[in-house]
Amino acid sequence: GKLTQGNGDTYEGAFVMGKREGEGRMTYADGSTYQGAFKADMRHGQGSFAGADKTAYRGAWDQGRMEGQGQLTYPDGSVYQGGFKANLPDGAGKITFPGGASYDGQWAAGVMTGKGTLTHADGAAYVGAVVAGKPEGAGVMTYPDGYSYDGTWKAGLREGAGKATWADGTVYEG
Repeated sequence: GKLTQGNGDTYEGAFVMGKREGEGRMTYADGSTYQGAFKADMRHGQGSFAGADKTAYRGAWDQGRMEGQGQLTYPDGSVYQGGFKANLPDGAGKITFPGGASYDGQWAAGVMTGKGTLTHADGAAYVGAVVAGKPEGAGVMTYPDGYSYDGTWKAGLREGAGKATWADGTVYEG
């Protein structure tokens, strides 16, 4: 069937007892689209959303929310692949930014938090604990020139004792 709403949104697909149920396509007045499964008038199951602002999501939906595994492309071209909960990255996932930087690790409510690997566009890479997208706790930063620092971090900065190793083999601990 086909449903056209007063606000200009249209739905084409299956209905059960007057509600969107099964496979269908929703086209919104702003040009956004959703193609996929519906249950009880909500996005539910596997589906793809393409936003008018160039946001795109392909993956699992639960009662109208991005929930489970999926891939989200942001308007700036950043791409996140991994777990979702309540429309936000959650659990294990990886985001790659247009400039080449990336984060692969744990997420909590849309924030890079937990164990992970931060890779900078210049090739520097941090492996360890992350809080709010910054090194926090134990971790190792390795730079393209071969220098590395293994120690404690706070808000993205070195703090406390650690071990610095240079490419020529020189080591400083303290």
